[in-house]
Amino acid sequence: MTVEIMFTTSTGKIVTAQNVGTILTGYLQAFQKDPAKYVARYEYTLIPPTDINKKWKPDPNNAHQPPPDSLHSCKVIMPPGIEPEYVTSTAPGFRSKALAKRDAMSVMVQRLLEAGQISQDLVSTPSGSDAKTVGAKDRKDLKWFEHQEKLGKITDPSTAVEGATLNERWASFKKGLRDRLPTMPESSDGRKGTSDCVPVTSPTFWEDLPPFTSNTEFYPTSITLQIEGNSDECRTMCLLTTRPLPDMELMREIDLTIREKEVLEIKPVKAKANLRDGPAMTKLSGDQLESAFAFTRSVLSTHLAHPVIGGLDESRWLLLPMRRDYDPTKHTKIRRRDVDWDQIELGTSGPTPCLPEHFASVPPESICDAMFGTADSSRLVYIQPSSHLETPFDAFTALPGRKGGFVNELSSTRNPLPHLRDLRTRHYISASVYRTTSMLPAIFNRIDAILIARQASETIFGSAINTSEALLALTPRRTSGDLHCSYERLEFLGDTLLKLIGTVDVFARPPSVLSKVEVEKERHLMLSNRMLHKCGEEAGITPYIRNMKFKASQWRLAGWRSEDGQVVEEPTQTLGLKVSFIPHDKLI
Repeated sequence: MTVEIMFTTSTGKIVTAQNVGTILTGYLQAFQKDPAKYVARYEYTLIPPTDINKKWKPDPNNAHQPPPDSLHSCKVIMPPGIEPEYVTSTAPGFRSKALAKRDAMSVMVQRLLEAGQISQDLVSTPSGSDAKTVGAKDRKDLKWFEHQEKLGKITDPSTAVEGATLNERWASFKKGLRDRLPTMPESSDGRKGTSDCVPVTSPTFWEDLPPFTSNTEFYPTSITLQIEGNSDECRTMCLLTTRPLPDMELMREIDLTIREKEVLEIKPVKAKANLRDGPAMTKLSGDQLESAFAFTRSVLSTHLAHPVIGGLDESRWLLLPMRRDYDPTKHTKIRRRDVDWDQIELGTSGPTPCLPEHFASVPPESICDAMFGTADSSRLVYIQPSSHLETPFDAFTALPGRKGGFVNELSSTRNPLPHLRDLRTRHYISASVYRTTSMLPAIFNRIDAILIARQASETIFGSAINTSEALLALTPRRTSGDLHCSYERLEFLGDTLLKLIGTVDVFARPPSVLSKVEVEKERHLMLSNRMLHKCGEEAGITPYIRNMKFKASQWRLAGWRSEDGQVVEEPTQTLGLKVSFIPHDKLI
């Protein structure tokens, strides 16, 4: 993860784009008010460009779309009674609201540093009549501590300081507890209570697959794309591997209702990918394997917008287009004759020239599955029969897989291109194949998540946990966006079991060993966030947590690499204490 440094304090503490919000939130929490109400507010101002293009007109389907080259300004407004009352992001403005907000928060932290409200070590030291007041929970704990002292059950020598006040003795008691806890984790950007880890992004299943040879058995899995309310043809594809995919019952239906950008006025398109496995396929010849490999490489290069390279011996899977009349619901076995070998041959031949006058002589039925490239090769388009008399065809821009694919394309308004005269080449991949393969990043994201959960169950728990439960326990809600596809429901059960196990363990110790107060201390230490975080790290669970949201542009291909030889860095995810220990107790 790239850390963007904003400024450094006099003591060397670094304020970054990643921790500036945490610093500001920590300052407000130091007032110990209601955290749901005692927060900063953010107001945004749109700064239109000085020279708006006269040809630009607002999109009637997206009234909130600003003019191109617009900038944003942000004002941070603090709760009443705090100085400064507000600050504004620096001029002239920023390309997005997120950047403007980040800059405004940085300005506010600098002002608070100058006023001494935040120390140079980034510790909140607020002043004011309401600051540093004791919250309701602290008052309750303090009362309990005072009562236990009167009963003579507090035996901690650190609290027996002559002349110390009740608050000082209570603070000393808490410090003694904290000193017995594991060290508070800290991420690379200085945020306490968080830790960095390199997640498992590629399951070992792909690495362990035997290479493709003419003597290897091939296991096909058909992939069919179903889109609600859309009649555009999406070709059934075949995913070929040298071993069958495990846990296929979890891959039968993959939800593809995703959007790269949220637009409130447009409802998301509901789509699913249906996967069906079958028995081993008839062996392919060496020439057929080479053709399938070349076709797969062409498809991937098209959707990633840059060439990918690799060898047949490195490939972990191959893609085969099925015939247009192939119906996976009517076939239990995929045979070689079900594969569209003509499409594979075209997919490896490269684009062919095409002039605009050719469209007048081509019948619509033969061109409805074609794709064309513009003169500057900047985009690909689908060609479909038009309902207008002026022109026989309409052209629609095709969205590649790295930008969300066909489903994301349908989530926005599809307007036909005004002219066909800019089309110069006929693409070597058909439109129906392009539509289905554009969803490969989302499909493989789900397949990899299942395989990684299976891997975690095997390596950590000896396959004692089934894959579906392991997948839920390792998935935060922010990743899935769905309550029923995350560990939210398991959290209630896991917390209850942990408290029960911890209580029984401490209670079962001889009464002469621990007093009642010490029993509560031991139980608190055992079930603290830091201790559970440490247990999760020692067990090896942390790298398997899926805390990063899926982005099609960050799809990682097993067995393929960029043609320029550029090495893709392993992503790093930052986990908070709660995110990292929750999967631990859910798996328990």
